[in-house]
Amino acid sequence: MRRVRNLIVPGLLATAIAATMGLLVGPIVSTACDAPVHVLARSQNWARGPFTLLVAYQPGLADPKAFQKTMDEAALAPKEDDSPIAALNLTSWTQDITGPISWDYQDILDNAGVKAFPMLALLDAKGKVMEKFQSLPEARARLTPVAAGEVVSYSMRKIVLKEKPARLVIVYDSKASIDLDSPIASTQPERNRVGIISSSSTKVLRVPTLQIAERWVKELAAEPLAGLGKADLVDLSDAGKDAGVIEALRLRTLPVCLLIDSLNRTVAVLDKIPGKDELRRIAHSPTRDQIIKLLNSPKATMCLISIRGKNTKTNAQADAAIAKALELAKQTVTVFKVDGSDPAEEYLLRQFDFKPGQDDPMIVPVFGQGKVLDPITVDKKKTIDPASVLDAVQFVFNNGCRDIPVGFDLLLGASDKLPADARKWTPTTMPEAKPAAPQEKE
Repeated sequence: MRRVRNLIVPGLLATAIAATMGLLVGPIVSTACDAPVHVLARSQNWARGPFTLLVAYQPGLADPKAFQKTMDEAALAPKEDDSPIAALNLTSWTQDITGPISWDYQDILDNAGVKAFPMLALLDAKGKVMEKFQSLPEARARLTPVAAGEVVSYSMRKIVLKEKPARLVIVYDSKASIDLDSPIASTQPERNRVGIISSSSTKVLRVPTLQIAERWVKELAAEPLAGLGKADLVDLSDAGKDAGVIEALRLRTLPVCLLIDSLNRTVAVLDKIPGKDELRRIAHSPTRDQIIKLLNSPKATMCLISIRGKNTKTNAQADAAIAKALELAKQTVTVFKVDGSDPAEEYLLRQFDFKPGQDDPMIVPVFGQGKVLDPITVDKKKTIDPASVLDAVQFVFNNGCRDIPVGFDLLLGASDKLPADARKWTPTTMPEAKPAAPQEKE
């Protein structure tokens, strides 16, 4: 079981080390070793991890209360459904990015190019971005020690002493405002904006971002940065001739909504706050609604999602690989065939990083309450090895100790607000082989 072994060995090793040290690690499932993995996986300790809709906004550009109201009105899951498996694993969070941000969300926002305004950037003579800074105090804290001869980082030293920036720009948004007590507007050299969100109810003074940007311009004229005393102002909402600067900086117009999975990976980035219809597309699709219906049944074991690529020959070979694997495993498994270019399944396909129009198919094993093993893709010969499918099926059906949940999670949940066509979707069952008869114990 090559594919599966790579998933479970590190977890078992960690468990052994923890047991030796007398520590408790992760969500441990107390299990016997004579139950199939698909039975163990239905334990509540193996529940799907939550996905998060993170709305990043700046005051003046979005109303976070309106988004929360839309979430409630979308009716993404029936409130009367008390089944733990059928519950939708989707939460929401609104984040003012001019204030304190948790470490995990800070990394996610940075990787997605989400910045608060105003912000600064150093450009070279060709207009290439050399470095970005969230505030003038941060820029001084990172660059001034280097200019004074103290090495803070190689990249900063290289920028100031060798590459010589040619232009300094300050990007603001004429539609946005900022709290004067935020770390960005502060005159203190605070290098990061990470902290605990205050519950204080004191009144906040809010000003346009242009006001802070103009203050930075005056400060730079009095005390240059990296040899540059002049800064150009660029309005994100009306960049004009500086549109190329915005593109080079890869900045996103706020507000932005990010769909984040249970492993803190960004599944999708939306350039606006989703409405009720889009929220339903994020949470539900014909295939996912049928999968949760299947997994929620008492006799559920696993299913396979067969994502079809553009190459019909490879698709047929993938079907043959599934049939061969199930024949060898002597199991009957439900197979959901999904068109890889189906817009209705966009957010399902994004979870596996399957690109629309992709040539090659993909097979995704799903078990338990919505856990996913590594997607099975084509090999160097552009074929799917039946042994890889067999590995996944045998892992789910075979007995054995599995103390730490493996794989990642699907975004799933029952709903009583499904469109009519979703109820017409019928899965394809591969009944080539009957389940193996239970062996008598000696």
